[in-house]
Order: sequence, then C-alpha cells, then structure tokens
Amino acid sequence: TGIVSVEYRSDESKSLQVKIMNTEGQIVFVQSEDKFKGTYLHKVDLSAFNKGIYFIQFVTDSKVVTKKIVLN
Repeated sequence: TGIVSVEYRSDESKSLQVKIMNTEGQIVFVQSEDKFKGTYLHKVDLSAFNKGIYFIQFVTDSKVVTKKIVLN
C-alpha cells in the first residue's frame, strides 16, 4: 500500500528530526520536532514513490539511527 508506520521512543527531552531518503540520498520526507519526549508515531504515505529501498533516519541531539525500508 505504500503506507509506512514510523515509531521512535525517547525518555529524554530532545530535538528530533525524521528523514526518509532514497538510495541516491534524496530526501523524500522530513519532519522535525523540538523538545520531543515520549513516543513519536506517524504514518507516512510513500505510495507515490518508486518501489525499492529507502532509508529512514532519526536524528537527535546525541545520535543518528538509520533503518532500511523496502517498498514492494
């Protein structure tokens, strides 16, 4: 369907930026939250994008976490 559920948890208050990129590094989705704490839950519609591999990146004040998404 192209709908991706995005979830990130944090016990500390910090800035959070969520990015989804294609394999060429182009950002297809970005959202920022200031002073985020708790659970970030968001549904992103990627149905307009080509099938393939994408990367989701969670960027906070202290770390960067990258995960792979495969659209079939």
